[in-house]
Amino acid sequence: MVNAFVPLCMLALSASAISAGTTADALQSDGPERLHLRIDTGRVIAQGFLGFGVELDPMALNANNRRRGVTDADWKLITDRLAAMRMAVVRMMSQLSWFAGAGPDRFDYDNPQARSLLAYLDFCQKHDIHVILTDWAWVGPCRWLKGHDDPAYAQGIATYLKHLLENRKYSCIKFLVIGNEPDNEIKDVEKYARMYRNVHEALKAAGLRDKVQLMGPDIAGQWEWFDQAAARIAGVVDAYDFHRYAEQAEVRDDGQRMLLRNLMRFRPVVDRVDPDGKGKPILVTEMGMAGGSTNAHNAIDTFDYALHMGDYAIGVLNSGAKAGIAWCAFDVYYFEGDQFMIWGMWKYKDQDWKPKPWHSVWQEVTKSVPRHSDVVGVEGAQGAVHAAAIAFNRRAGEGERGATYRQFTVLLANRSSSESNVSLAPPTSSEGRWWKASFVQGGTERTGPADLPTGVENRSLDLALPARSFTVLNLDFTVPTR
Repeated sequence: MVNAFVPLCMLALSASAISAGTTADALQSDGPERLHLRIDTGRVIAQGFLGFGVELDPMALNANNRRRGVTDADWKLITDRLAAMRMAVVRMMSQLSWFAGAGPDRFDYDNPQARSLLAYLDFCQKHDIHVILTDWAWVGPCRWLKGHDDPAYAQGIATYLKHLLENRKYSCIKFLVIGNEPDNEIKDVEKYARMYRNVHEALKAAGLRDKVQLMGPDIAGQWEWFDQAAARIAGVVDAYDFHRYAEQAEVRDDGQRMLLRNLMRFRPVVDRVDPDGKGKPILVTEMGMAGGSTNAHNAIDTFDYALHMGDYAIGVLNSGAKAGIAWCAFDVYYFEGDQFMIWGMWKYKDQDWKPKPWHSVWQEVTKSVPRHSDVVGVEGAQGAVHAAAIAFNRRAGEGERGATYRQFTVLLANRSSSESNVSLAPPTSSEGRWWKASFVQGGTERTGPADLPTGVENRSLDLALPARSFTVLNLDFTVPTR
């Protein structure tokens, strides 16, 4: 999201729910109206979902934040909290000027901003978090460059990427994006395409092209610009991405029809302009609520924002997109000066890194949707109740033999102002059974566990979804081997 002069921009082998002010009183309800839901494993929406994550720009350890008192102890708190979220993927800013501002023959990887980036990559490498490295393409600070399509810029990208991949051995870097929101910043689509072709050739010459996936066009919101850029970079990119700060109305819409229409409009474009497009993933690389500025959103501290983000994740899963990145990790000062980014999941050091409501939702999403899950259908969701499901195999535990252990995560949002009763049917035939399931409900300040029965044979789970709530169910299901 950070543009112009600024950078931009969910519950676990137990299930969880977060509501606007309801505690875990009733896990089951016999209300007169009930939605009957079923996990449909025969309807695979997306295979190999890459995960949910956050924008994790490497600012906390730069000189500006160090001067403001950020310590190694703060960094440990930040990284412990991030590690607990078990994110599969993050998006991370980089800039050529951090390494070669003085010239193409004077690369420096030991300045405060470069060291901050390396510390962030060390963290991701240690915790197996895949990184979408995004060079913002701010060529201005590199006075030796003639512009975005200067081949020297592409060569500079290849030089520092080679250092990161080969010298530092950051195998966590999986995607490379050049240019944040180029529809707003570069604007000239022909120049943008030349830049991408230059980078593609520079990576090939450096022996790096098969070590990272090149992705674009990373648009802010100009859909026609995406279409034009995609047609021009189709031959050099491995994946496509876009940003979407969704309106509240489109996310809470009955059946999320508006949201799904908007998220899915890019797939037919890619399939049309790229001969190999059907095999290339599309990622949502910035997610949030519409209506904010570059540095702030007036709803960021509210439960409405938390519910919006959890519900938005449901839409991303049902759209067929391969990943969702929320903007952003935590409040922090960007670069040198007073640009203060307050879109984060928790507040800055001066407020003791206090979590905001949406952190509790997003960490449950990231923990419960592992990398390489399959997104499967949920039949029966309608109206104000939105649902998505993912499925993945797990290893047999101690004493478990002779069966396939299939785990499911079901995300549920109730956007109604009243309680909704649902009945969730087992995902397969009567051969299986629910093995473990748990459910957590809570208000905006607290959540608490409340276990569901385990080993329930061949029956539906009846649940009462509180008004304006977001729920994650983690269900362990066994299918005996014949």
